[in-house]
Amino acid sequence: MTVLALTSTRGAPGVTATALTLALAWDRPVILVEADVSGSSSIKAGHFRGQATPSPNIMDLADAHHNHRSLGVEALRHASLPLPLEPSRRYVAGIARSDQLRALTPDFWDQLASVLANTAEQGYDVIVDAGRIRSINGPDRLLERADMVAVVMRNHLDHIVSAASNADYLRRGADAASNRVGAILLGQGPYPNKKITEATGLRIWSTLAWDPHTAGRLMGDADLPTFAKFERTGLYRSARSTVNELRNIDAERRSFLGTPQRTR
Repeated sequence: MTVLALTSTRGAPGVTATALTLALAWDRPVILVEADVSGSSSIKAGHFRGQATPSPNIMDLADAHHNHRSLGVEALRHASLPLPLEPSRRYVAGIARSDQLRALTPDFWDQLASVLANTAEQGYDVIVDAGRIRSINGPDRLLERADMVAVVMRNHLDHIVSAASNADYLRRGADAASNRVGAILLGQGPYPNKKITEATGLRIWSTLAWDPHTAGRLMGDADLPTFAKFERTGLYRSARSTVNELRNIDAERRSFLGTPQRTR
């Protein structure tokens, strides 16, 4: 796997918390890019407990692109921070204020997509928190060019209907057999995976445990746990299982496409 983008089709089902959880459970070097344009960075406000300075963030990358024409892997490294719970995981914070949206132009997103692909070639996997689809100045080009796109959703009827309504937009003409777009469910619910797939056309790639207590601690609702304690939670165990399932799906996808499997 190289670039995995997480998104949603309605509301706030937990894309950011899911992206953070997967980054912490990832089995290889990884960079988490917060490309959600809905407002100030919820990871900096929550996981960093509001202690991190406003910079660096994704605006440093926008500045490198617009003013210096130097947006590359090195700029990405300089704009990234270690995650407090597990410093070996890197993180690029999202915008700090809504007025910064104007700098997130289509050509910026397109260049960033190229940089993320190159970063993956150099040994880092990339997880993108793309927020809700169809957002103003949103990271559509990151979704279009990601190796895999996971729709984060609950096993609720309104989420299923929303995903079904937007499935064609998410695929952008891609062959469903290529398995580039799928879904990650948050918790169990009344509808079997087969029924959800029939309704939405999206294969259910994995189900993360519904653990609002642990997720809340990661996102600032209480003291940050130690990594050792986090590893003992059901959320972490389900995240590790999800990572393994995503690896298998990526291998299937690359076999279907006839492209080589990525290694470290």
